[in-house]
Amino acid sequence: MKHLLPHYFKIPGLVLVFTGAALTYYWFHYDFRIMVPVFAVLSMHFGIDWFTSFRTNIADEIIMLSLLTGFIMLVFSKEKNEDPSVYHKLRKTAMFRAVFLNTLIMGFAVVFFYGRAFTGMLLVNTFLVFIIYLLLFYRALIKHRAGIRKMPDQQE
Repeated sequence: MKHLLPHYFKIPGLVLVFTGAALTYYWFHYDFRIMVPVFAVLSMHFGIDWFTSFRTNIADEIIMLSLLTGFIMLVFSKEKNEDPSVYHKLRKTAMFRAVFLNTLIMGFAVVFFYGRAFTGMLLVNTFLVFIIYLLLFYRALIKHRAGIRKMPDQQE
């Protein structure tokens, strides 16, 4: 696929995902905070405020941007030796299945999760499709590579 990032984007992608995961852990367990003044187009903390500024904790924004950017780099980076014809099919199949499975999971959450549990599921859902895609794509890639190794040589 000609619209993919070069393969070397995987390393910074992994660093961003692991950094985001570590910061998430600290945010939940140690009340990680970075208090700074911010500008908001819309704020609904103490009423509805348009185009306002206030002081807030931006740790969660840093975590979300780190995870989103990292997953985008991982999902949309080529493999080191990528055969476009084969990998395009593997990627397309993995993406279709990831979106389908993610939709089923969200449907389950809509029916059975309420309140903060559902809000938490919405946050998880932001990254879940990427995680499912990566698992499915690399599983298919491992199977594909194993199939190539098992084929007999045809050079004789």
